[in-house]
Amino acid sequence: MVRVESGKSASRRIFPFTDAKSVCKAAIFWFDRQGAAQVIGQRVILTPLFFAFAFPVSGTTVAEPPIEINKDSTGAPFRTQTYEAKPTELSLQILPIAERYRQTAKWGGSIPAFNTNLVCEIADDGTVKQATCEAESWRNREQILAMMVARASPPSAFPKFPAIDRAALGLSPAGADPLWSKLVRFAAAPGKAPPFFRLARLTVLIDAVPLSVNLTTGPLVDMMQIDIQSGKVRGSMNYPARAMREKRQGVQTAECQVQLDRSVICRGESFEPPENASYFAGEAENLFRGAIIKEQLKDGRSALGVRFQTKLRWALPAG
Repeated sequence: MVRVESGKSASRRIFPFTDAKSVCKAAIFWFDRQGAAQVIGQRVILTPLFFAFAFPVSGTTVAEPPIEINKDSTGAPFRTQTYEAKPTELSLQILPIAERYRQTAKWGGSIPAFNTNLVCEIADDGTVKQATCEAESWRNREQILAMMVARASPPSAFPKFPAIDRAALGLSPAGADPLWSKLVRFAAAPGKAPPFFRLARLTVLIDAVPLSVNLTTGPLVDMMQIDIQSGKVRGSMNYPARAMREKRQGVQTAECQVQLDRSVICRGESFEPPENASYFAGEAENLFRGAIIKEQLKDGRSALGVRFQTKLRWALPAG
């Protein structure tokens, strides 16, 4: 049975739009599954420069950007300092083949080269904290794809910023969680300095990398021969909302293929009863998402390139 989560699937995001010369608005948005948005909080105060100095970056001298005071939707203050960085080149090839295939399909069969912007937190040692890189707009497919690539790229792919000593500067400690996970409410203790985040607004250049995948080749093996090294079969799959509303269920047959990097591509082959197939279209593609298969099947043969079938049972909860 596929676990069903009650309530509306949603998340909150904050996107600081700043540069060293001007102040732009930023907002906290509530995004529902359809991408609708409501402004529920915004940057409200600009403070004078707290401290400034020059530092060398790639042989140039760059003035440190100002520190700004912001407020979340509850009125709790936090501070940000946003650096503009030189263009950063990243490659789609850092993504697993299966994920590149999924993204390429969303783009209609090919992904052209493009450039876009991301916002990432900067650690106290001056390195970019890749896990915090966030799209400025979750309606922008270039930024969403660039965010995935940035989070998977090696630290050496990113520019380095000046290190800081928070205690010497009188700044509050770094948060254990990224800025965008604390959007609605910051748990700053009374009497302590508001949280301080250093941010990098990156211009990301993504290259165009052709992808050729033939899902019809390779020996067909029993799924019981597949040995997962990491990840899960179903991951975080949820019951489709439309199918839930209209009380549709059934059994979906999917065929999967192990790629050369041991990631897995799956696609739906059939559905029983057929009249319910459209309610679950595309769901099979999320099987084995993020999973890595061991190099050998359980019987010792190579797993690379093999195909296998699996069934996904969609059952409504009792009552």
